[in-house]
Amino acid sequence: MSFPVIVREITQTCFACPSQWEGTTSDGSRIYVRFRHGYLRIDVNGTTVHGSSQSGDGVMSYDELRRITAHLFVWPAQ
Repeated sequence: MSFPVIVREITQTCFACPSQWEGTTSDGSRIYVRFRHGYLRIDVNGTTVHGSSQSGDGVMSYDELRRITAHLFVWPAQ
């Protein structure tokens, strides 16, 4: 996988505990994002491509997600 990954569409499916999103990338791959217990995980087609500890417990805004991962992902504006 080459970075940055371009995310074509993303929908927040849970707002807190965990905050999570699901969508697709520009090449049609599935993307899944989950933030829980201070850990952010991003999977593409079922493979974890990013994991990191962040401040907070289980609530993350979309803007914060975009800021934290801007070096790896190009997210759509919402």
